[in-house]
Amino acid sequence: MATFAVIRRKSGQWRWALLQFGELTALAYVVTTVAFQVGRVLL
Repeated sequence: MATFAVIRRKSGQWRWALLQFGELTALAYVVTTVAFQVGRVLL
């Protein structure tokens, strides 16, 4: 939350903070899905 508050303060808009939230959420989803699938194949 602190990161989003700082981005909002620096940019002056919530749009950039929300955009970053969406990007980071998508990245986390992709990374965890890949890790899960690799784990399923190896075990």
